[in-house]
Amino acid sequence: MSSTSRIEVFARFRNSLVHYWSEEGLVFSRKNQVFLIRDLARPRPEVIARIPWRLSQQLAHIRFWDRLLKHAILQVHGTRDGRLLISNREAWWRSSGEESVAPVPRFSPTRPMNRGICESASGVTFVADYLPNLERTDPVRIHRTDDLLRFTTAWEFPRGEIRHVHGLIRDPEEENRIWVLTGDLDHESNIFFTDDEFQSLQLFLNPNFAKRPDQAACQSPFMIRP
Repeated sequence: MSSTSRIEVFARFRNSLVHYWSEEGLVFSRKNQVFLIRDLARPRPEVIARIPWRLSQQLAHIRFWDRLLKHAILQVHGTRDGRLLISNREAWWRSSGEESVAPVPRFSPTRPMNRGICESASGVTFVADYLPNLERTDPVRIHRTDDLLRFTTAWEFPRGEIRHVHGLIRDPEEENRIWVLTGDLDHESNIFFTDDEFQSLQLFLNPNFAKRPDQAACQSPFMIRP
């Protein structure tokens, strides 16, 4: 970055969470609403979705309580055809036109990490479990859906193999490749990949591999290809 570079604040929206940038613009949420800014030069947020909001959830208007209770929106995943998958701590919804949303049957006991949702080249959406799983007594699943309504298990890590999934990331160069990042302990912290939408899963990197003296540690899963 040159000495003349700078970051400029173009607008302020309190208690907001940015989710992603699409061809239509910047998508962010605030409390129980999802907004779209089409032109950053003239930031005029449009409400594109609104999840149900009970009177008891008004505490989320206070930042401290929102961080503690997590009533506000946590994830917004946008598909290429413009649909939205939305979650907070309690439930899931999908967009159903205009600002309205429809409930999605609960398919995971908890929410994913912010990078724990991705869409494949063919338009299938995958969502990874991010369980507390302190005792490693629960299997960890990656779920798939074609319509943001019906979810099935695409892949399951057996009990004791990992604690949870940290990320599902589409490769920017290999069209069909999705990277899977797991954790938390050293032996659980692996990088996997799939090229066939989880019909198979290949181990790419783990701590034992990285510590071998005859191998250079991989700084990025996009730098070295098997």
